[in-house]
Amino acid sequence: MEGQEGHQRPESHTNGEADAANRDLYGFRIDPMVSPSDYKSWVAKYQQKLVKRRSKWQGLLMKTPGPEMTNNKNLKKMIRKGVVDSFRGQVWMEISGASNKMKNNPQTYRQMLEEAEKLKGADDALAQIELDLHRTFPDHLHFSGEDTGSKNLVPVLRRVLYAYARKNPKVGYCQGMNFIAGVMLLFLQEEHAFWLLCVLLEDFLPPNFYSTDLRGCSVEIRAFRDLFMTKLPKLWKHFEKSGVDVEFFCLDWFICLFSKKLPTETLLRVWDAMFLEGYKILYRIGLAILQLNKGWLLSITESHELLQAVTKLGRNQIDADTLLDTSFTFQLKRETVKELRKKHLVEVEAEAASSHKIGTESD
Repeated sequence: MEGQEGHQRPESHTNGEADAANRDLYGFRIDPMVSPSDYKSWVAKYQQKLVKRRSKWQGLLMKTPGPEMTNNKNLKKMIRKGVVDSFRGQVWMEISGASNKMKNNPQTYRQMLEEAEKLKGADDALAQIELDLHRTFPDHLHFSGEDTGSKNLVPVLRRVLYAYARKNPKVGYCQGMNFIAGVMLLFLQEEHAFWLLCVLLEDFLPPNFYSTDLRGCSVEIRAFRDLFMTKLPKLWKHFEKSGVDVEFFCLDWFICLFSKKLPTETLLRVWDAMFLEGYKILYRIGLAILQLNKGWLLSITESHELLQAVTKLGRNQIDADTLLDTSFTFQLKRETVKELRKKHLVEVEAEAASSHKIGTESD
């Protein structure tokens, strides 16, 4: 079994100045929808904000270290403004409860790895992980296979996914989890990333979210459809008239928790809020993306053009502050979300039962 390695935020090592100019602060290629000059201008302004935020985060962590952090009255406000990179992994672990779980289960990660190694070659989940490893952020140096040194995150990602598949065989592995774990590994050592993944999948996301038939994810998409209908009725009617269903673009949003759609810093800001406030933030972000692009989307009259447009939503949203601020203008009561999930869960389970019955009868 390979040894464990620690990985913090990667340096943006690239092949030449031209390539470096097309990468963001985290080593990912800047989306073609964002010009490098616009990104560079945004970074200059954003870095000034981070200087002030860094000193505030230092003060908060000194005043309320470890688990005490969640009791700090300023935490929610600071989370919504963003965690600075040097503290992000630590903060995620504490506010999510992952740090406490890791502390109470010191042998679990090693045990799960050992069990997974014994099943290698005879487990479907592990086989699927192998297929997806090199599809995970292939343009990023530390996942592309080009980096053969200590910063090569592919073997680390393999171990984290293997261990989780063994810990939770009911879920095993589902496509999308590789991107989520990959982002975590940019800020956390592998065992920490494993426990954050456990907490996210088992405590934050709805039940069966990553089941084989994606039943839980289907419930969330339907709940989001209802929220879209009530919160942005004019845009919803435009989509309905054009025959564009939310599942066409929402599945990718939710299954990867926006990790394949939003610019890196914006994604991280969303996750900052998610690990404190829960999964509901993803509904708000989805609504905010639609709200910020409402004028553009309404101006598109051809259905095929609208279908193309919705696949691009979020990709140029480098202004995380505007996205987060917009998202919090949508009031979503916990009970409302709970009732929507309950309603659609009944529907999805009835459809699954009906499908199973038809399959059984045809056999």
